[in-house]
Amino acid sequence: MLDVGIGNLISLIKYKLSECSGVFVDVPLKIAPSQTCPNCGNKKKKELSQRVHNCEVCNFVADRDVAAAMVMLNYARGMERASTNADAEPLSRTPQHCGGFRKVQQVKRQKPRT
Repeated sequence: MLDVGIGNLISLIKYKLSECSGVFVDVPLKIAPSQTCPNCGNKKKKELSQRVHNCEVCNFVADRDVAAAMVMLNYARGMERASTNADAEPLSRTPQHCGGFRKVQQVKRQKPRT
């Protein structure tokens, strides 16, 4: 049941990103974003109750969720550098209006074309 819900959420996010020429990067769990230091890459197991990331190697301190988001961003940037070539256009930094989720519901209600 939970897998279907997450799968539906991911497909909705991908749909909305395709409308505004966005990029979806699936970060593998083996990276362990909440266990990894975004500054030096050191991994250390943490309990869920530990809400602050404090790296013993490089002394980087940040909120655990912020540090995990930084690890995922670093991963996405690494993937972007690896997959782009010199001729590719950079992604737009200006926000684009992509419509609401009403459009998604309308598309779902349409009968499939045969």
